[in-house]
Amino acid sequence: MIQLEQISKVFHDGARAVEALRGVDLQVARGQISGVIGGSGAGKSTLIRCVNLLERPTAGRVTVAGRELTALNKRDLADARRQIGFVSQHPALLASRTIADNVALPLELSGAPARERVGELLSLVGIADKRDARPAQLSGGQRQRATIARALANRPSVLLCDEATSALDPGTTRSILELLREPNRKLSLTILLITHEMDVVKSVCEEVAIMSDGRVVESGSPLAVFSRPQTEQARAFIRATRHLEVPEDYRARLSQTPSAHARALLRVELSGEAESGGIISQLTRALGSDIELVSSRTDHADGAHYGVMLLALDGEAHATGRAVALLREQGIAVEVLGYVASHA
Repeated sequence: MIQLEQISKVFHDGARAVEALRGVDLQVARGQISGVIGGSGAGKSTLIRCVNLLERPTAGRVTVAGRELTALNKRDLADARRQIGFVSQHPALLASRTIADNVALPLELSGAPARERVGELLSLVGIADKRDARPAQLSGGQRQRATIARALANRPSVLLCDEATSALDPGTTRSILELLREPNRKLSLTILLITHEMDVVKSVCEEVAIMSDGRVVESGSPLAVFSRPQTEQARAFIRATRHLEVPEDYRARLSQTPSAHARALLRVELSGEAESGGIISQLTRALGSDIELVSSRTDHADGAHYGVMLLALDGEAHATGRAVALLREQGIAVEVLGYVASHA
């Protein structure tokens, strides 16, 4: 449905050339919800704007629904864009129009009947009672629902979402993501999401691509990519999103010297093969001492666990070494952060 081939984009700032995209290949199958994730400046927003040619690639081919957009003339491109809905981070609704009139705008521009269709769309996104309201009278989540309704007005086959939930609170984000599932399920709408939020991708996406420095560095299912990243760029991004601060009380007593009166502090990364409770029980049995779960940031998807946790255990050198060896034998990444002295 969406096929990007060797997409490059160069911006010129005076005499300086900035390469925002570097030979990007990306495919999204019909009816699939796919996500592109990465840090600020990775090239995500430039990439999605190249899909509908709001930014024309410097090089490469863009094909959507079987039409090579990069080869179309201006008139044919305008026609093709009617099949591509677009939702941005900030709802661009016209303040002088009612919500119903905002949703009707693309229908008016294409000469299609609007009245009945607008009612259907407002009901679909759950704001039928706001049809006569102005944008300023709606909450951020309601305005985003109106934007989605407008993007679906011409019955597109593809919906592009550029950080569509990043300005919303967690509860509203969940409702918007659930809203996007409906046309995907009922109409096989193909959706491409651009985001920096891993939770968004894990909630709705079937495939994910990680971008870094204008390139796609890794792609696959969210479980495979997030639990077993293959490239250093992907590992660095995922590690940053899973960063766990050592609690202040522990940090104040942390040293690099092992001691019988201190507890070793381990950082353990789950990669899908084991769950946190099982690891703690296994270490407790093997070492014959209690293991403390200091803090964790873990997820569960498709029957697998992944994430990071901090564990405290007997600080004797042999016990720490046995724990590290046991975990590494199972392919679990572990790092000894130091040794936490007992309270005086």
